[in-house]
Amino acid sequence: MYPGAKLTWRWRADSMPISADIRTKRFDDAPVRIALAFDGDPAKLTVQDHMHRELAKLVSGRELPFATLMYTWGDDKFAADEVVENPYTSRIRSVVVERGDVNLGKWRTYSRDVAKDYERAFGEPPGRLIGIAIMSDGDNTQSKFTAWYGDIRLETDGVPTTTAAK
Repeated sequence: MYPGAKLTWRWRADSMPISADIRTKRFDDAPVRIALAFDGDPAKLTVQDHMHRELAKLVSGRELPFATLMYTWGDDKFAADEVVENPYTSRIRSVVVERGDVNLGKWRTYSRDVAKDYERAFGEPPGRLIGIAIMSDGDNTQSKFTAWYGDIRLETDGVPTTTAAK
């Protein structure tokens, strides 16, 4: 990922998962998330991170990304733009770009400097971007809600990009 690369998107959620708290395993739900998966140097990972990656590969047949940066709609316990470590692994960090219920039911538009956010979350420049995913999640809190995503765009301003396909 290169300085100046921007991710721009729109999303809308009609409600928050009941008792959601992305800091806990028990309540790790959010109405909308955009996840960016990055490649990196596996030598920098802890023994525990290597074990998680091996288990994931055994179960799914695929390796976990080196790191994942998520843009998340969190509840009002969070500060705007707060970085939150995932309760399952330190290799996933969320940036809370929307919070609380004030904007529920409204389309919200965001534009983020991906490299800057990654560096703030992980303390180093990002590796190659290898995937983008969307996720609406209510399983831990047994919540039901509706969410929409639209106009997701990665702007590189002429910066060369690569694909994950080999």
